[in-house]
Amino acid sequence: MNRTATILVVDDHEANRLILHDLIISYGHTPVLVDNGLSALVHIRRDPPDLVLLDILMPELNGHEVLQQMRDDASLRNIPVIVVSSVDELDTIVRCIEAGADDYIIKPFNHTLLLARLRSCLDKKRVRDQEERLARLMEDYNLRLEAKVAEQVRQITATELERASLSRYLSPSLVEAVLRAEKPLNLGGTQTRATVLFADIRGYTRLSQTIAPQQVMEMLNEHFTAMSRIVFEHEGTLDKFIGDSVMAVFGWPFSTQHDERNALRAALRMQEAVRIGNARSAQRPPIGIGIGINTGTVIAGNIGAPQKMDLTVIGDAVNIAARLQTLASAGQIVVGEATYEAIRDEAHCEPIGEIELKNLLQPVRCYRVLEPV
Repeated sequence: MNRTATILVVDDHEANRLILHDLIISYGHTPVLVDNGLSALVHIRRDPPDLVLLDILMPELNGHEVLQQMRDDASLRNIPVIVVSSVDELDTIVRCIEAGADDYIIKPFNHTLLLARLRSCLDKKRVRDQEERLARLMEDYNLRLEAKVAEQVRQITATELERASLSRYLSPSLVEAVLRAEKPLNLGGTQTRATVLFADIRGYTRLSQTIAPQQVMEMLNEHFTAMSRIVFEHEGTLDKFIGDSVMAVFGWPFSTQHDERNALRAALRMQEAVRIGNARSAQRPPIGIGIGINTGTVIAGNIGAPQKMDLTVIGDAVNIAARLQTLASAGQIVVGEATYEAIRDEAHCEPIGEIELKNLLQPVRCYRVLEPV
């Protein structure tokens, strides 16, 4: 045997208890002696032994009653019990086995047989104890795994919700950069330099009166999808749709050091996309867009009411971009002076002159983009 076991001897005859006491010690185990069933249950509950040697005929509680109470108690039912009794009636033996006894030895017993039965029961108990420990470990592991999976699911869900929210504004690459925490996103409100682009469909009101409402919606959705893709391809942020207009920001929430150039290239690509779309869509009248671009200081962040917040930019630079857009006819791009200074090597431009814009104290010098260099 691999280790010392504690064996409880329950017998009302002292001579039997002493015989078993000496044998257990000779087997290398520790005996504990009690003289009745009631004391046995008290001891078993207080200090569970590894095995019980149980007599049947005893005062106060007999062996059958001890077996029954042990089997009714989930904390005791796995303790092995060998009945050691002088009763050799088959009915008694069967009753004990059915009540949960692991073995039955008739007195007087053979010492070698008793040792073999003890070894067998203790080996089974060790295996059962190992299985129970393993089961507890597995249960604990499963609980921790479930908690970990639940937390990961929560994090994934939160990440997917954040990804879905950010994807409304940012290009896929910028969304992933934010989620990987490579680029911290400050939404609390900040003053920064950015380039703002407005693109508006010219003659939309007249157009919407000449085609069916369903065609209007299909046309707008197709147009906005194309414009959004172009903004993202040029590292811009899709700010919002305003009626039939698109507002995009380059340089916020992340600056690329080439924001004006990216805005110009996006505008040129938008005009090209409109021309291609017109050629492909014979079922509707052709459309044209005018684009205004301006660079300057903006206030950026989440703006709105608690019930509805929008990620956007505000300020004079935004208002000027919107006004410049009104100066651009279908197919044209008009830029402010700061934008022009940054993209003058990218495109041929012609000055429009200084334009007085409503609500602005100083006139705005602006330029019409003719063609890329």
